[in-house]
Amino acid sequence: MVLQAGLDEVTRFVEGADPPSSPGATPARQVLAAIAWHLRVGGAWRALPAGFPTWRTVYGWFRRWIEKGLFEDPMRNLARRQRQRCGRRPEPRLAIVDTQSIKCIGVRGPRSYDGAKKLVGRKRVALVDAWDWDCPSLVDTDTNSH
Repeated sequence: MVLQAGLDEVTRFVEGADPPSSPGATPARQVLAAIAWHLRVGGAWRALPAGFPTWRTVYGWFRRWIEKGLFEDPMRNLARRQRQRCGRRPEPRLAIVDTQSIKCIGVRGPRSYDGAKKLVGRKRVALVDAWDWDCPSLVDTDTNSH
């Protein structure tokens, strides 16, 4: 569960980086609490409980913040601090690459044929360090090029 102090810290960061344009906007703390609940429980956005803002509001803010890249720097800094806390260097020297082919229909988006698994689908790439922390800045997102 997200600690209240951590939620307050993230709220201050988000409000400073992307302040609401109108005074009547939904408070960022409520939106972040709903996002934290959704990430913890999973499921559809429409399934947010009644105590949170409407799912459209929460999802709209979530998409806006993701598109602006608001969470990338804090997550990278968190990984650096965690690595240093464990007595490691802030930046990893070694990374492990893993690819997965996911079977999908060709309705939308890129897909390709994976000859090893003999399936048509999308390929995703995960790059992690030895402690299983993501290294997103090192990933080439064009995974369908052969």
